[in-house]
Amino acid sequence: MKQEDKKFLAELAHELNTQDNCDTRNPIWCIMDKHWVRVAEGCGDEYRVVCDEVDYSLCGFAMNVVDDWELKEEDNSLLLDEIGSCTTTDELENILEEYCVDYRRGSVFLYEATLEDFISHDATGFLTKKSAEEHLRLNAHHYHKEARAYALSAWRNPVFEKLINIIKETKWEEEI
Repeated sequence: MKQEDKKFLAELAHELNTQDNCDTRNPIWCIMDKHWVRVAEGCGDEYRVVCDEVDYSLCGFAMNVVDDWELKEEDNSLLLDEIGSCTTTDELENILEEYCVDYRRGSVFLYEATLEDFISHDATGFLTKKSAEEHLRLNAHHYHKEARAYALSAWRNPVFEKLINIIKETKWEEEI
């Protein structure tokens, strides 16, 4: 084995032995991301609007309509006033649909949603919390602003557990 590989394993072993494991024995680290999930009316955290195949918060929709659709200022003020005066979701959806028709846009879909955690399938299997956090820092544009490193237990994966224990328990400094 090359010296640089032994040095890498010594540093990895030190990291594995000293990192905060979040009360998880031999964790595998992943990215816990967030996404909006449609829920029954009256159960959501906020309203979401899908228009032109883009999903917006209600506020984000109003702001993007102004920028993207080049609304006249008075139309924007009217849109915001109309949104604010709505008392039912049907009323709100009708107003949004009118604006889509007036500005020759696709259909609009309004729904209630709640923000839920999910384990990102694109970023699993980090050996250290530090490497998961570094990945998240470098790729934040792919994740929700509240995404975080998350520890999964590998206790039912004997091959992974044996590998991690070998790395952690070998005296790599003596090998270098």
